[in-house]
Amino acid sequence: MLRNLLIFFFAGYFCLHSSLAWSQIDETNHWEMLIHPGVLWQYYPATTELPKDWKELSFDDTSWLTGKGGIGYADGDDSTIVDPVISLFLRVEFNLADTGNISAVYFYMDYDDAFVAYINGNEIARANISGTVPAYDTEANTAREATMYQGGLPEEYQVPSTAFSTLLKEGQNVLAIQVHNHNITSSDLSALPFLIVGVKDTTQTYQSAPDWFVSPLDFYTSHLPIIVINTLGGPIVDEPRRLAEMGIVNNGDGQINHKSDSFNAFHGLINIEIKGESAQMFPKKSYLFETQDSLGQNLNVALLDMPEENDWILYAPYSDKTLIKNVLSLKLSRDMGRYASRTQFCELFINESYQGLYVLMEKIKQDKNRVDIARLRPEDTAGDQLTGGYILRVDKVDNNDYPPFTAYPSVYIPGENPVEIQYFDPKGEDLNAVQRDYIREYVRQFEQALNSGSYLSYFTGYHSYIDKDALIDYIIVNEISKNIDAYIFSTYMYKDRTSNGGKLTMGPVWDFNIAYGNVDYNAAAETTRGWMYDEGYRMYWFRRMMNDPALQNKMSCRWHQLRSGVFSDEVIFNYIDSLVTSLEEPIRDNFKRWPVLGRYVWPNVFTGQTHEEEIRFLKNWLYDRLHWMDNNINDSCVDHIDDNMHTEVGISLFPNPFSDKIMIESIDPGKSIVQAQVYDISGSLIWYYSPKRPFNKRVVWDGNGFQNTTQPGGMYLLQVTLDNGHTYSKKIIRK
Repeated sequence: MLRNLLIFFFAGYFCLHSSLAWSQIDETNHWEMLIHPGVLWQYYPATTELPKDWKELSFDDTSWLTGKGGIGYADGDDSTIVDPVISLFLRVEFNLADTGNISAVYFYMDYDDAFVAYINGNEIARANISGTVPAYDTEANTAREATMYQGGLPEEYQVPSTAFSTLLKEGQNVLAIQVHNHNITSSDLSALPFLIVGVKDTTQTYQSAPDWFVSPLDFYTSHLPIIVINTLGGPIVDEPRRLAEMGIVNNGDGQINHKSDSFNAFHGLINIEIKGESAQMFPKKSYLFETQDSLGQNLNVALLDMPEENDWILYAPYSDKTLIKNVLSLKLSRDMGRYASRTQFCELFINESYQGLYVLMEKIKQDKNRVDIARLRPEDTAGDQLTGGYILRVDKVDNNDYPPFTAYPSVYIPGENPVEIQYFDPKGEDLNAVQRDYIREYVRQFEQALNSGSYLSYFTGYHSYIDKDALIDYIIVNEISKNIDAYIFSTYMYKDRTSNGGKLTMGPVWDFNIAYGNVDYNAAAETTRGWMYDEGYRMYWFRRMMNDPALQNKMSCRWHQLRSGVFSDEVIFNYIDSLVTSLEEPIRDNFKRWPVLGRYVWPNVFTGQTHEEEIRFLKNWLYDRLHWMDNNINDSCVDHIDDNMHTEVGISLFPNPFSDKIMIESIDPGKSIVQAQVYDISGSLIWYYSPKRPFNKRVVWDGNGFQNTTQPGGMYLLQVTLDNGHTYSKKIIRK
């Protein structure tokens, strides 16, 4: 009951707070800096727990060390050097002459690896660390690199207007910060804080704002939908999610949207958290959110013409300075007829602060409008219901994640690493033991078939366990972009019920922000030549399967089909040009807010001075990549032959592919073979079988042609006629 009352209170509060927030920030005349890294700080490298009041103004810090900010070690970005330490505590006092003249407060922090910041004992910002007030020996959740010394920007945290009026006091105040390392052996630690305020009149009291600071007053209108999120007084963090309210302004195609317009495309409650792994180091954050009703329950809604659901993502292109790579790749997958998250460019405001150009997109999950497989319920523990649907993922594993599984306790192929697979939807903790055992056993059987010496056999090989058409499409999209994360991170797969096909299906594709040559730590990903699946440290599944001549042929057929249509140079480059043209003004505003053009942002291999240069690099790289693939995918596509030789009623082949001989068998009850013919890829007849009665049900071809000439490895066409007059055509492959 209390939760419901709070939600109703917040809903009313948001309507009032939104108008107050905008009116207050609009009163700003100019911006000044209260605190910058170069001021003298009191600091304490912690080896024991500090008194609880260490962050209060009344605390006596005279015994602490004194040094100029920033403070830390390594990387050359610190004015005061300290020895390696698990945590570092900082305090600095500042004086405010007139709190009534302050219209807005922004805290900025460049850090390595985590921090929590307080004003007068009240938390105003945190990143990459858990705990209400983290203990001195709490380690950062993950390793995180400072960015300013690499040409990047500090992270921004807005102090809500309803909060800073009570946080700040006329006269003395204190900013206190605890900075935490990922571990004591970490190679570096950094703390570079800034406190910037909006001033209502023309009086200059403090320091001028730094050159990199961009006023939120510069952004008001857009022809893209505008999304406004109000966090109701607190920061968005990486777990737990916080309650917030969201509104969307969308006046329609060709119309101008204003940030102060009435919300006409959505207005309601959400819970929200920061999303991502390595991307969390960037000051421009991506977010994961759920739409909710007034009772705090998930609420399915249609956002910006996308089908109803409750799980959504606001993706923040940052290191991808084209701003379009994810949208481009997901569209390529959809153009192949595969599900990939739908996307909509928008511009985002969080509280009073403009966040730049974003992409609203669908989170991967089981749903009739997303990954359309059966919904697995807790009671589905037997029969066909147990066999689907499962969404699995291969990705980085955090401490908070449910333990992944491997199909084997050890690797059966020398030199290959086991594949760690996560239960994604349903999550591992939401599956019961029977369901976890079932999907683990299915993957075990798949890997057992894949790892066997006869893995190419259509009877005992991997074919029975995986959807090869989806596999080829998945590989093609990742190879076009040479996605550095492909086959190792953000790798999704799903399995529907046996009655719906039931094979392991690769996809949906995901995460291309550092693809298309935009990576400086892997030469194979940078070049337009070579195959990413051949990289040794990736999932061995793909290398193993792509050794299959039949799969290579399938890829050749699919590639040439796509290149003659939706993947032609003309179609792809026209789409890129249309995106750039339609986003001209939002792109300009995004780079005004995040001035990273001409600056290195991890892991850029190319740093364009303008957006036009970034797009030119993408198009040149992509053109070279497409044409390399044209020249290195087998041209000999045999697309008129049924690839599923073992499933068609009539005849079966074993083994196929074969080395020395192949057995051809009639499986049509009571019917025998009256004729068998083999043609090479040029269409020339090289062998035939035409016996007199009695006819046989089984025939063996030894791989030799007329006059007992040995035939080379490759693809051949087999035509078999039974004594009922039925003729079957099959593709056979000699290794």
